[in-house]
Amino acid sequence: MIKQARNYVISGLPEPKHTIKTIVRFAAPATLAVANIAPWKYNKKNTMAFEWDDASIGALTGLNILNAAFYTDGCGNNINYSATLAINGANETTGIPYTYDGTDGRVSAAQMISMINAGWEISDHGYYHDQVGFGATVNPLQSTILMQSFIKNLLNYWTRSKVVPNADAGHAQAAHDIGYLYSTSQGTFDTFTPVWMFVPPGNYNDVPPLFGALRRYFTDQLAVELNDIKAIIDTLLSGNNTFFRLASHTIDQTAFQNLVDYIETNAEDELWVASHREVLEYREMKALPTYQEFNGDTLTIVTDITSLTNKNRYKDLSFNIASDQPILSVTTDGDNATFNATTGLVNIFKQKKQWLDTDVDLSLYFDHIYDSSKARNGNSLQVADGDIVASIPDLGKTGGKDMYYTGPVNPVLTQAPPRYRSQVGGYIQFHNQFGTAYVSEQYAVNKPFPRELFFVANQAKFNTYEALWNSFNSHYVGDFGDNAIRLRGATDESPVGFPNTIPIGFPIRQNYLFHIKYILDVLGIRCEVRINKSLVTGDPAYTYSDGRLNKPSFAWGADTNSGNFGACFQAWSFTELTADQRTIIENELYARYNIGVRLALPMAEGLAGIKNGTQYTASYNYVNPLGYAEDTTARSVKWVIYNAGIQSGTYFTAVDGLLTWNSNTYPLPSGYEVGSVEVICVDVIGNRFHVPEKVFTVGS
Repeated sequence: MIKQARNYVISGLPEPKHTIKTIVRFAAPATLAVANIAPWKYNKKNTMAFEWDDASIGALTGLNILNAAFYTDGCGNNINYSATLAINGANETTGIPYTYDGTDGRVSAAQMISMINAGWEISDHGYYHDQVGFGATVNPLQSTILMQSFIKNLLNYWTRSKVVPNADAGHAQAAHDIGYLYSTSQGTFDTFTPVWMFVPPGNYNDVPPLFGALRRYFTDQLAVELNDIKAIIDTLLSGNNTFFRLASHTIDQTAFQNLVDYIETNAEDELWVASHREVLEYREMKALPTYQEFNGDTLTIVTDITSLTNKNRYKDLSFNIASDQPILSVTTDGDNATFNATTGLVNIFKQKKQWLDTDVDLSLYFDHIYDSSKARNGNSLQVADGDIVASIPDLGKTGGKDMYYTGPVNPVLTQAPPRYRSQVGGYIQFHNQFGTAYVSEQYAVNKPFPRELFFVANQAKFNTYEALWNSFNSHYVGDFGDNAIRLRGATDESPVGFPNTIPIGFPIRQNYLFHIKYILDVLGIRCEVRINKSLVTGDPAYTYSDGRLNKPSFAWGADTNSGNFGACFQAWSFTELTADQRTIIENELYARYNIGVRLALPMAEGLAGIKNGTQYTASYNYVNPLGYAEDTTARSVKWVIYNAGIQSGTYFTAVDGLLTWNSNTYPLPSGYEVGSVEVICVDVIGNRFHVPEKVFTVGS
């Protein structure tokens, strides 16, 4: 019989995907067996979190005390208390990153690894602690981005938490925007409502599901405030679904031991003492689809973790099993399981430990991974195993269009005849249904179908991503900054079976993952498109008809003469990937490139073009939430000429830094006028931002 229960669906088991499967066997065939997800891990009632700031050496004393304090897993096994250590990345006076080699009176990197192995979280406390010196040169979002990368490079560990440095505004918002689970402070929460609001403990019912702004009790005088804190602990233990957070820079060993002993004595094994990362990741797991199937003496439980971020550490779940038979055994394809045959409690454990060694080796899944850093220069050439070549403008106009200028030679012009618009990127040789590989200027190579392409659009470099698909412009994808992606064809503005505009539901000012699977059938090359794991619905799309299979090359590159590839990852598999392999790839790319986080990256807003007689003037407003100024000397402008109001496909060369064009100075061919303009603006550290094309209007 199929039933519905809290937090999961009881039904037939899902198709094999990225899952955790648990099998519960009973001592005899049962008439009833139902699993309910426990409110908190180990079926605890409330939680307690300890925290030390500034990589405090006192945390090592705390580690030793907490390692000797225990609650149980509800199944007779002791679990040691754990906590969080918050660290900084660099010295604000010198700007030099901390090495954490153990010589400066702070916890060393090696000791941090020991803490992680003991269940601790290493938290972001700001790249610089204070907003002075070098600390004044970065804003909270920059600091958070830098610190997440710093911890990853130092420990090969993804943090998911932020301890606001000092009382500096903007860090809670930055933690939210980069996708952390929570930020914490005594009193700085930006626009978020803190939990607890006034008096501890806090209630989890008040913590939003995706991000929490958590208040903490902070003291460097634990002995003086010990009785007050014990009174809060008493209130915590008498409640349900509540939490208390206690933080410090230091440790009074005697007072801290006294407090831990008090908690251990009075908690009656109903308090979960762990990092808030571990707690909130349990809540993350509870929200995932979990299925169960009961048959005789066996209950099978499957949790689908396909959608779980690859930065998740704890994939643990606890179940309360209701049955008329006692549990005999529990097995899982997670790391391990424990159970209590009397109470029916089952704990499933699966923890990410791979980051302590290495990340997922994506080369295991791909025939070729393209190094986009090699495609930042139109004059660069990369050849690896014969299937990737970056085009060189001097070789001819393959994949590009004529770039002119007229009038006297002007040194500010970026190109001169007979050079051409460069399609910087990778070229993949297509072949027809008979397996014939067509020779192109780039190379000749035979690659089989099906093929799968993954790329990550690099929004740290662009706010618009465009790509040209084959030198005959079969179609391209484009983002025009309006929460949608265009799929555009040469004649009907879309390949067969696809809508012209695909709403994707998030601002394009972030990285996003594009996955295309190419399949050869009797009608041509059919493609399936996924954006951020979601299949683009519609009839199958054919990128080529049978008659177009003899076109010589397939080009993938940055459009608009931007000089930047626009993708920070691109890889091809020339064999079909399994669903499990795709999931592993997707989750790794999501984590590696922060896909889906809510960053508002810079761009030039409000590009406009005005025509007054022979004078054309472009303007825009430069905005940069990351705080970097514009480098106007590196700005590039592309002027598009029209013939009788129709875009001719002929472009004037980009003119560095020039926002005005006078056709008296640069005469246009007969019957032509400047119809639209595009801009590439650059910030002072070299990030490029493409401003989508705008049509000129006639001025008064």
